[in-house]
Amino acid sequence: MITPDAVRDVLVAWDPLGVAKYGSSDEYDSYIPQIVLLLATNPDEPILTRALEQLSVTAMMMDIPTERHASAARRLLNLSE
Repeated sequence: MITPDAVRDVLVAWDPLGVAKYGSSDEYDSYIPQIVLLLATNPDEPILTRALEQLSVTAMMMDIPTERHASAARRLLNLSE
C-alpha cells in the first residue's frame, strides 16, 4: 500500500521549488492526495512524468529538467511494487 509519507519522501526529493535544503518537508503535502489518486490508476512512467511536470509548471511555476520529473515518477511507481 502506498502511504502518504512515502509519497512525501519522493516529492521532497523531487523538490522543484528547491525548499528541501531549508528543511521544509511539508511543502508538497497538498499534492499528495492527487498523486495517490493518480497512482491508483496504475499510470505508466510517461503519464506520471507528465503529471509531475504539469504540477511543477502550472501550480509551482517552476520549469525543471524532464529527467527530474521522470526520476520522481520512477520512484513513485516503485512504491507500489
